Amino acid sequence: MQHVRLGAAGPVTSRLGLGCLWRSDGFDRSAAGAAAGVTKLINRALDGGVTLLDVPDPARDGLGPRLVGRAVAARRAEVLIAAHSWPASERAKDVAAECDRILRQLATDHLDLYYLHPPAGPARAAIPVEERIGPLTQLVAAGKIRHLGVYGAGPAELARAHAAHPVTALAVEYSMAARQAEEDLLPLARKLGIGVVACRPLGGGLLTGRCSGAADPTGAVGPTGPPAERSRLIRGLRAVAADLDVGVSRLALAWLLSRGDVVPVPNTANPVHLEMNLRSLEVGLPPDVEERLAALLDDTDGDGDADVESQSGTGARATGTGTGTGTKADTDADSLDRPPEGPPDGLPDLLPPRPSRRRRAPHQS
Repeated sequence: MQHVRLGAAGPVTSRLGLGCLWRSDGFDRSAAGAAAGVTKLINRALDGGVTLLDVPDPARDGLGPRLVGRAVAARRAEVLIAAHSWPASERAKDVAAECDRILRQLATDHLDLYYLHPPAGPARAAIPVEERIGPLTQLVAAGKIRHLGVYGAGPAELARAHAAHPVTALAVEYSMAARQAEEDLLPLARKLGIGVVACRPLGGGLLTGRCSGAADPTGAVGPTGPPAERSRLIRGLRAVAADLDVGVSRLALAWLLSRGDVVPVPNTANPVHLEMNLRSLEVGLPPDVEERLAALLDDTDGDGDADVESQSGTGARATGTGTGTGTKADTDADSLDRPPEGPPDGLPDLLPPRPSRRRRAPHQS
């Protein structure tokens, strides 16, 4: 496993993290089955060298953090736990209560990284980020939080937050399907010595290779641009991935890993997907492949109608061991619609199920 320091003064973490936001309609919801499944998945991730666990709890029901806490109890020293702040209000007592709630659920005495989320609606503009980050600095002083992160901030917010208290990491949606952060956020973060954690590195499922890029009727794939551009992007990525003898999801993660200090945290509850994510670290992108991908991304950012598949050629092979785009492992790891054999070890439904026309396998984001 490769490692990188988060920002100029943050902790050293694995180049790839594990997102612990799980969503499914078909898993075993029994307490014993859920705990066993999560423990097995996380232990495999840790055995593979993963040290960063991203543990959001947007439903605020505590199920995910409790299961993660049990899974890492015997290996807490090996893990960096990143949690997310959704307090009832911006008042210091509510922020402290939210942090204490998460600490209890994770059964730990500190959080390695704690992300400040912006409030929704008009409150975001009404409450300066300096006021929102103030109560968190008290928790840092108390030893409950080791490092502060910011999620979903714009450049001005990020700079002001960092001026109020050193920010270790910026969590931002970043993938080949969502590169807006490259314009100003990433350069600013690097200038300020702030690490970058890529959320939704597989485009909410779009970059798993099993989508055409058109609108998904179930809502599983979020909008990332005009459908025609998404379709051209997916066709182009399939062509490049085929030449490298890897799956599209591995290519998408390998591209992010090639961005230098970016740490992707793909969500997955599926052991097969986890293995494929880990193997993305073996994929090297030769210069000619980097050039093809740059041309593809430029083309799908604009209004051009060039057929990106015509750019393919043979290309250089990826370094490391490829499995072939046609193998069962890569097909399963890239699949949104077809689950691997059997349920993925009894992992739970941690979020309220979304309306769907059919039951879906767990997918990566």
